[in-house]
Amino acid sequence: MSTATVVIDDITFSLGNRKLGGIPSVSLLPKLTCGKFCGGPLLCRRDCYAERMQQYTSVEPSWRRNAMNALKDSNLVMHAVSLFLAKRKPPFFRWHVGGDIPSEGYLLGMLRLAKAFPMTKFRCFTKAYELLPKTHPRIPNLSIGISRWPGMPVPKGLRGYTYSWIVPNPKSSACLAGRLSDRDYRVPRNALNCPGSCENCRICWTAPAGTHMKFKQH
Repeated sequence: MSTATVVIDDITFSLGNRKLGGIPSVSLLPKLTCGKFCGGPLLCRRDCYAERMQQYTSVEPSWRRNAMNALKDSNLVMHAVSLFLAKRKPPFFRWHVGGDIPSEGYLLGMLRLAKAFPMTKFRCFTKAYELLPKTHPRIPNLSIGISRWPGMPVPKGLRGYTYSWIVPNPKSSACLAGRLSDRDYRVPRNALNCPGSCENCRICWTAPAGTHMKFKQH
């Protein structure tokens, strides 16, 4: 994982990592922002990739500080992201390597920033289904993907989104402990495989509505 970060107005940004390459991102602490799924009956927190990333000493404090600011006033995060985008002018930006959309106000801020910075393509994965508009916002440089977790009910009535599926690793502790089945039969046969390099692929940012993608469990 890359340790390259920059702090703007008390918000920490990552300048990339092994998978994203040089694509920057901003993250929030999962257990504070992932809502009912983090500690609910599906308990995806126990097998959460972002939770394990907190082993890096700088990650947990920065994600926690970002999340506390987001929960206090989402505009604090949006202002910092705006300054970051204006200075860095990245062609691609990732919302939430860790964490999720914590509120409707935060989501509205994401939409405003996408409109304000049309030269940057934004990508977000989310399980915050209840916050999403029924139809994907008509913002061409913003792609919101619905995250699918094995056993999680499929949201109904949402249109225009992409879908991201987890392919469980049969050798993972989750499968061996019986928390996850080693197969999810709901994954469409035409789902695209993630090659593991966002900087070289970028299809998540550009895929048309209705595209299904599958990601191997870390």
